[in-house]
Amino acid sequence: MLENKLGFRPMNRSALQSKLLKWALSMAASVVFANSANAQSPSTAANSAISPADSNHSHVAAVLLRYPWNGANVWAGSSVETRNASHNEQFPGSLRVVGIQFTRDVWRTQRFRLSYVGEILPAMLVRSGAPQNRKPNAALNPVLLRDPAHLALYEFHDSYGFGLAPFGAEFNVRLTERVSALLNTTAGGALFSHVVPYGDCTKANFTVSPGAALQLEIFHRTAVAFGYTFHHLSNASLGASNPGMNSQIFFVRVAQLGARIPRN
Repeated sequence: MLENKLGFRPMNRSALQSKLLKWALSMAASVVFANSANAQSPSTAANSAISPADSNHSHVAAVLLRYPWNGANVWAGSSVETRNASHNEQFPGSLRVVGIQFTRDVWRTQRFRLSYVGEILPAMLVRSGAPQNRKPNAALNPVLLRDPAHLALYEFHDSYGFGLAPFGAEFNVRLTERVSALLNTTAGGALFSHVVPYGDCTKANFTVSPGAALQLEIFHRTAVAFGYTFHHLSNASLGASNPGMNSQIFFVRVAQLGARIPRN
């Protein structure tokens, strides 16, 4: 059973993935609808504020873009490969993530932009377990074979988590009027309902995730990006073991670019 002290309740994987997808689409709609609200009032758009609107989506996006943030995005991604970090061994695991990023320009020219990035990861779904050669065996761990609870930590299992990444940056290079190339990295931590990835690890882990994407501005100040990120997860040897987990993730994101906030 996945229910534990953190209050996580077991849920069918397909049902959970459906809920995460609906939530991500709802947040993306918030960003897009906020852009429509801005377009109705040029003077408001010029001041990077969102006009009051009847839609709740516009209200959500107005909060997301409130000073000191001058940009926000919602993204969702899924891994195509997972490996343990300690031995670079592939195993049939997965990592699915929904994230919200807030950005603040720190340096900007007509073509280049460098921004601070802060990230919230409200939904992280991990499937992990030990490769066969990393499980306890009679030759190396005869005592552990008599402990079913400990052996269960090495079996494949689903874990649900929440993460924060307060340290991040993004470099944006404008290629054309509407197309930009992005280099992005974030770092922080995550807490899961089960040990990740397996064995004598911990539920709490540190994360770092560098990536790249191609961004297309589809409406005024609203853009869609498609990209790749290398997601590393590790307890930094704070647990009894630290195999870590590396995931190759492809993602899509919807961003409200916002105008640069004037400096005083």
